[in-house]
Amino acid sequence: PDQALCERAGEGYESPRARRDARIRALQSGRMLGSMPVAAGGIIFLHDDQAVWAVDPENAESSVWRFDLGDDTSRGQGVSSEDEPPPQFTTLAADGRVLVHLERALPESDTSQIHSSSCLVCLDARSGRLVWRNNLEQFAKPFEQTRVDGAGLYHDGAYFVVVRRQKPFGFEACHLIRLDSKTGKVQWSAHLGEAATGTYGYSRATLSHPALAGDLVFVASNLGTIAAVETSNGRIAWITTYPSKYATAANTDGLWTERPTTPAKAWSYPAPIVWRDLVIAMPLDADHLHLLIRDDGVVVHKEPAGAIG
Repeated sequence: PDQALCERAGEGYESPRARRDARIRALQSGRMLGSMPVAAGGIIFLHDDQAVWAVDPENAESSVWRFDLGDDTSRGQGVSSEDEPPPQFTTLAADGRVLVHLERALPESDTSQIHSSSCLVCLDARSGRLVWRNNLEQFAKPFEQTRVDGAGLYHDGAYFVVVRRQKPFGFEACHLIRLDSKTGKVQWSAHLGEAATGTYGYSRATLSHPALAGDLVFVASNLGTIAAVETSNGRIAWITTYPSKYATAANTDGLWTERPTTPAKAWSYPAPIVWRDLVIAMPLDADHLHLLIRDDGVVVHKEPAGAIG
């Protein structure tokens, strides 16, 4: 997968030397750290936007199995440009199954610039057999696409995944969904925020990783909200808002809000940390690290981001 990403890192550059230099810059910056493997049962699982691999570290010359969507594939979430935030190809392995998000191709249209959308795929960890696939079509209307954020969670026989509904002119909504791990059926969806996210054609959805503690899932949406959601029924236990540092930013024409491009790297999207009775969150669109009361989301302290590290 890393070789494939490297080969695509220079797309859009004219000369072989420019493409080579772009790859070098991408590798040095850490932007290529997109595929994040996970180990379970002595096997390593990883994926990119098109395929999933199972690798035995004792015999890594060939994969144990490989899965892809066949003809129904797209490169919509591949590495696009040097300045764009990295993709997050995270893998969840639990209870003998592997959960990943892949890119599926959408029907060609002369009126839409959207050519791909995310889908969730659940595989048998031992054989790579497809258990179920959910295209998440209920979350995207015409001229919209669905994006799946990083690492899902497994709890009490269910998967919890952060999903984005994105429009090509720079607007997205953040949802936390619960799916039946055996069937892939969406059991509930909690809307956690939405915001303008960039200029027309901005192609990378905002990312965030959820965290689980007890019977609550915590999400920093990177869209001006931090929330706690009950795992059993999707009820929002609390939601806290903060001033997004991109809310009033505008481009040179003063028309559109701008989202971060650099210096976002693969490690720029930390999940909230639950520690004793506190939740610690550092949203990508905030100027401060937030400490919140776990039970009600009240902010008890904010630390300027520039003072950390």
